[in-house]
Amino acid sequence: MRKKKEVSSRIDKDIIIISAGLDPTLDDDFLKLEALRLAQKGFEAVPDVKIAEITFYDASADLTNRTIRLNRDEQKTLSEGLASLLKDKELKSEQATKLSPEAFDVTSYKAKDGKLKAEREALLNRLKGLKEAGVGYSKDINRDLVDIENSLDSLDEAQLKDKINKLSDFIGKYEENLKRAKEFKAAGGKDQAAKTGKTDSGSAGTASSGTASAPTAIDNAGVILKDPEGYVNYLKGKLKGGENHPNFYNKILPSIIDTLKKAGRGQEALKFEQQMNDLKARNAGQ
Repeated sequence: MRKKKEVSSRIDKDIIIISAGLDPTLDDDFLKLEALRLAQKGFEAVPDVKIAEITFYDASADLTNRTIRLNRDEQKTLSEGLASLLKDKELKSEQATKLSPEAFDVTSYKAKDGKLKAEREALLNRLKGLKEAGVGYSKDINRDLVDIENSLDSLDEAQLKDKINKLSDFIGKYEENLKRAKEFKAAGGKDQAAKTGKTDSGSAGTASSGTASAPTAIDNAGVILKDPEGYVNYLKGKLKGGENHPNFYNKILPSIIDTLKKAGRGQEALKFEQQMNDLKARNAGQ
């Protein structure tokens, strides 16, 4: 489900203008259904408006926003027709037996009672700290943590401890990146990065949809060559989604790689090339 903070609205005379982030997994039919839902909510909230204009803002490198308008009569007719078509379809309630990675929310989840609860709570608190700092991390971390929580009865303490230690090491890599980014910023990296004029650019829709602005290409070779890893971590920390944001592996990393190669530091560029290729493969089709 779309988080509430990703949807915003404003009134312009008799029009309610609704802005939302574009979900790239939805085709046109599902986008129209989402627009219908948002229009209905808008009309319910503001009885005096006659038209709902819904724009789905694209935060990817493609920057293709989608807009649709519905008046009250259209929304009412479509909503009633849809309700009529679905009235005989039963929506069953089923009690989940296990925690699902898709439903896992690190900000609200509390560790289950049981083996090594203190250690599991420590992992949760570290992840909350990363999230609060705006650090994006791999979905594998949530999957691994959910797997640990679901395995309390099936694994003994030694097996759980091993899983917890491996996940702790994984989280530690992101914490180290955050530390490097903070050190880079404290050393004046933010001011140097700002001189490029590139680090705060993003789509027109990112502000409306509540997402962070997206750094794009980099043209300050001096900053890059001084501390390429620190610069990468600094820019990654500015992106919602971190290293999984398309701009990170499609623009930032290629710029870093190109700059290093031009400076005769091709060997140093190899690790960034590997990182870029891994991220492209991981995010393919998303």
